[in-house]
Amino acid sequence: MRFAVMILGTSLALTGCNGADAPAATPPETKPAAAALDTRRPSASAAPIAFATDSTVTSVQGTLAADNDAEFVIGEEKGTLLLVQVVAPSQDPKLTIHRADTGANLPDEHPNNVAHWIERLPDTVGYLIVVHKTGTATPFVLNLEKPRALFFDDRTLTAEVKLTVPANAVVSFVAPPSASIQADLVAAPKDAYITLDGLDDGKALLSAEANKRSFSGALADEVILRVHQDATAGDVTLRAQRTK
Repeated sequence: MRFAVMILGTSLALTGCNGADAPAATPPETKPAAAALDTRRPSASAAPIAFATDSTVTSVQGTLAADNDAEFVIGEEKGTLLLVQVVAPSQDPKLTIHRADTGANLPDEHPNNVAHWIERLPDTVGYLIVVHKTGTATPFVLNLEKPRALFFDDRTLTAEVKLTVPANAVVSFVAPPSASIQADLVAAPKDAYITLDGLDDGKALLSAEANKRSFSGALADEVILRVHQDATAGDVTLRAQRTK
């Protein structure tokens, strides 16, 4: 549904005591409220999204109709770091995130990439994800990720995580900037592997094609470290050590 908003300004001509016309008063400048213009609540067609148990990554595939947006809703807790990205074969569609309760738009710190959104969620509520129409039928993949913090011991600067990962699941963690880091999948099913990407720029530091269980290198910024389980469920131990 589209709404047209028209603002009319009024100019008043004043006459002074000597009969001369006074200069017309200039009405105060009216600026549209950006937050109001960006307000959007879920429609009846919004599809729910949920992460599988013990997984921090999920994806949705679909096709945008030429003149319709695609809407999705997800419920998460306050403080959750949420990464959302939409990918299309030609040009990636625009992506916006809104609070489902108030409809307020939630911009992130990466305004130059309209198809990529990263931010910590402000409250424990539902959130609306909008993939905006492009004018033509557009197949797309919507990727969502909520990496866990990787906590390092203050004395040893070592972090170790043990967990059971379902078959083909991906579990991701955020590691802080470090002078260097050594990350190892010390226990996992034989075909499991790890990947590392820059959090802000998405730059691949260790790609899936490398099929590695360890990484050593410098980290200027925060990174996402992902554990990719193989086709069988099993226990995984991830160990990382950093230098400041």
